[in-house]
Amino acid sequence: MPQTSRYNYVAISALLLFAYCVLPAVGLEGSTLSSSMKAEGEDQGGRSFSSWLTGQGLEAYENVFYAVDCTLENCRHDIDMTHNAFRVLAPTAMAKVKQGILQLQNRTILLKWLQRIGLSHCFESFVAGGYVNLSKLHNLGLGPQPEDLKISAEDYAKIEAEAKRIHALRRKEEQVEDKRSCFAYWNIILILLFIIPFLYLRKGIYKFWDKRNFVDPLKSKITWGWEDGQVVGRMENFKVEFFYGWGSNYTVRSADDVSAEISVGSQAVPFQIERCENQQNAVKVSFTTRQSGMYYFNIRIGNKLISVKPYKKEFLPGSIAPAKSSFVNHSSTIVVCMDEMHALHLEVCDEYGNVCKERISPRSIKEYSMNVTSLDSSPIEIETPLWDVVVQDDNLLSLFIKIQEPGCFKAVVTYRGQPFSNGEFNIIVLSSDAIERVNKTVSKKNMDSYYEAKLLESNGEKLRKPKKVFCYISPKQLTIKEFYLKIIPKRLHTFRVCPSTKIRPRIHMSRGGNAAPTQVSTPRNNSLFFLQRVLGSLHTHVLSLYTHITKGIMSCLNDDEFNFQGNGEWPEFTIDDGGQDPVTLASESRDILAATYAKFLLKNIGGSETFKTKQEYFYQEVADKHKKSHRTIINLKIDRYSLLESSMKATKSFTTSDWCKKFEIKFLGEEGLDWGGLSREWFGIVCDSLFQSENQLFKSFKNDTQGLVHPNADRPQYMSKLKYFEFAGKIVGKCLYESSLGPSYTQLVRARFSRSFLAQLIGLRVTYKYFETDDPEFFMTKVRYLLDNNIDDLDLGLTFTEEIYNDHGQIDKVVNLKADGESIPVTDSNKIQYLNSLAQYKLSKCVEDEIEAFVKGLNDLIPDTLLSMFDENELELLMCGTSSFDIKDLREHHVAEGWKGAEGHKTLDWFWTVIAGFTQEEMSRLLQFTTGCGQLSSGGFSQLRPNFKIVSIGSHNTLPTAHTCFNQLCLPSYDSIEKLQKSLVIAINEGSTGFGLV
Repeated sequence: MPQTSRYNYVAISALLLFAYCVLPAVGLEGSTLSSSMKAEGEDQGGRSFSSWLTGQGLEAYENVFYAVDCTLENCRHDIDMTHNAFRVLAPTAMAKVKQGILQLQNRTILLKWLQRIGLSHCFESFVAGGYVNLSKLHNLGLGPQPEDLKISAEDYAKIEAEAKRIHALRRKEEQVEDKRSCFAYWNIILILLFIIPFLYLRKGIYKFWDKRNFVDPLKSKITWGWEDGQVVGRMENFKVEFFYGWGSNYTVRSADDVSAEISVGSQAVPFQIERCENQQNAVKVSFTTRQSGMYYFNIRIGNKLISVKPYKKEFLPGSIAPAKSSFVNHSSTIVVCMDEMHALHLEVCDEYGNVCKERISPRSIKEYSMNVTSLDSSPIEIETPLWDVVVQDDNLLSLFIKIQEPGCFKAVVTYRGQPFSNGEFNIIVLSSDAIERVNKTVSKKNMDSYYEAKLLESNGEKLRKPKKVFCYISPKQLTIKEFYLKIIPKRLHTFRVCPSTKIRPRIHMSRGGNAAPTQVSTPRNNSLFFLQRVLGSLHTHVLSLYTHITKGIMSCLNDDEFNFQGNGEWPEFTIDDGGQDPVTLASESRDILAATYAKFLLKNIGGSETFKTKQEYFYQEVADKHKKSHRTIINLKIDRYSLLESSMKATKSFTTSDWCKKFEIKFLGEEGLDWGGLSREWFGIVCDSLFQSENQLFKSFKNDTQGLVHPNADRPQYMSKLKYFEFAGKIVGKCLYESSLGPSYTQLVRARFSRSFLAQLIGLRVTYKYFETDDPEFFMTKVRYLLDNNIDDLDLGLTFTEEIYNDHGQIDKVVNLKADGESIPVTDSNKIQYLNSLAQYKLSKCVEDEIEAFVKGLNDLIPDTLLSMFDENELELLMCGTSSFDIKDLREHHVAEGWKGAEGHKTLDWFWTVIAGFTQEEMSRLLQFTTGCGQLSSGGFSQLRPNFKIVSIGSHNTLPTAHTCFNQLCLPSYDSIEKLQKSLVIAINEGSTGFGLV
């Protein structure tokens, strides 16, 4: 449309707007009906006002009325009731004065109206009839004369004429309002008819607008920096270009609020926005992809969206990572039937845990392999088909196994030569009859099945003569018994049916040729050797006689040996629960016994050995155990300044049922109500008071905040009672019970327990290996030195003793690590035994009473049979949860040095953007790379000493380095955020701390 026409539209629109606003007030007749009853009148005089006051009984307040200048003339106007003269009045007097003023105003208005229509002589009649109220006056003249109004018919006719005049004015005014509304309605229609076409001419309007302040988001364009079908794991970016409405470039300024929202599923994705230096109308948005799926992008400039609907881009899982892939419903021992196919389901994931559904194809199946080895002899070849991999409809892989001979086997499943996370497992192959027997035993409750066996090794020593025993197995325990006179039972060993109890087959070599080195010597050979040595110098006849007698004796022994071997060899196996010395047995029913044990074990832990399955089963069992306890509220009054003492006093008389109730906390001297926040705070600060090393109930072997805590045998005298440890165990049990009620009740224990302490909670045996995590300094200075060197070549003078020093560094006492230990030297052959004895003393025996009290409090709520489902690492995860890293916490408690200028701050901003996209595992690796430890204390980064430090170094585009002694990350400068992200990931996964790699 020509520009002249646009001007005409503008002029017409302005004219219509003027007509709508002005003409109704100028061209239409209208009047406002004033109150006919409010007319000016002359003053009636002070005397009549005083008379009125006397008549109303208000003569006592005459001075008050005069103080506010109230007379018959001005009393009809509003009077300021906040005047000081009214404030001295009592409430009853004030109400009386207000009522009098209202009556006076009504009488004055009535008098003025009657004077205007010439009826002032009727004033007393109106007052006598009660027509002082204005609402009654409005109805006069609209009907017959009321009986209570004593006036003449001529006077009432004047009132009727006045009423008709007033109503005529009202009707006329209503007509004027109707005309005005109609005119306004048509004005709006005409304006819309002209303005709507004009709104489509936006390009013409834009030219009259200040182009520096206007950008058209619909004209903006996005350029994606990757192709469709991109896999996760990279730093990606896209460019947004902004334009004016007529197509020219819009220069992005620092004042423009350009923002973005990136999400995948329900998770927000961190990003970085920066201006493009070579393109003034564009910005670049960078982000890191870790989770596969559909990503949604919303980009705004100010409060305007670039697009009405969010942009969508799909990112696929990365390549298959065997370390992150695992079998579903995993079991370390599976039981299969001979000559039948057994299916195992495998879930393959990439390195970030994304399920690789799109990566499963018939071609990729060729990359899988499985190696099967017999545990009774050398590797065997099994007839095909041994195994096969099939893709299921739900994008899971199914591994089918078929073995055609009975026995115990070990299988290792790999992908491109790399084993899966749980791809190593044992296979027990049984006949169909044996499978039926095992299933029958497992299906019955509280039934002990027994199997005959021979005890070969017990209490750390090999038996000269195998002992006939019976192995009884039930759903809860495996017991080894022997019988005297075949009727009197004696229990030799008892093992719990839990994951820590392992049944391991031993490789059994043939006795037909060369005997295996581990084979137990027979009594026959030893006896003959002994007799020959004793009788060697005797006469040949006497020797022959003794030899004959010996052969007779040995024939009796051979009967027992024959019973042991049966018609063939009995397979051997070892039972070890990690808490007592392992035992070695031989039994013809070894495979059936092991299969029955494996079935019972899976039944006791929920059907799978994965932590998630065991955790769910644990929570279910804990909740069922206490389901009869009523979940009522119990109030605890706690003194914050004597937290432990008041908490223990408040719970001193609690029963197990009381500990299952909901705690409501009331801190003395505080007004807060516990709606869940105070109880969570109480759990947190009680855990800090119990388990922080500075409180001395527990101690750390390291003198820093990253040390793991262990019960303190040398605690202060005021904490010497074991009730503190029993209370600590109850607090941990309470946290576990609360977590079993559901995710909204989860209570985590704020502590970092030593691995040896956790191991003893589930009954595991303490060995020297726990020094590496619990006391790393002692491990590196003494344990590692003894392990790496030949003790016989060193003159250390070590014996099986431990020296105890006092506070002054002097030897207080010497403790024997075993009986008569001071006379037993440490040699290279017994150094492992010495180190284990040292660990038993330092990590277990010194705090035996403390651990026993802790376990007692813990078992009040949580049975030890449920705790034994986990190993020490899983138990920490169950109680304390995963180590979470808060980027906000790191930003608040870090130190940045050497970052100067715009380039330095840009690199630092890139660093925060990159780590915001890190997984928890990558954050743990970053912390390990910088500080030497992959976990934080309960206080987070605020308790890290020295603080986490990010230092700028002079290099460019090289790998980051670190100085763990100072918790210092040395970060070079980079050309782009992508190079920084790539270099940092390489450094924390492959680089060496303290040395830069170019």
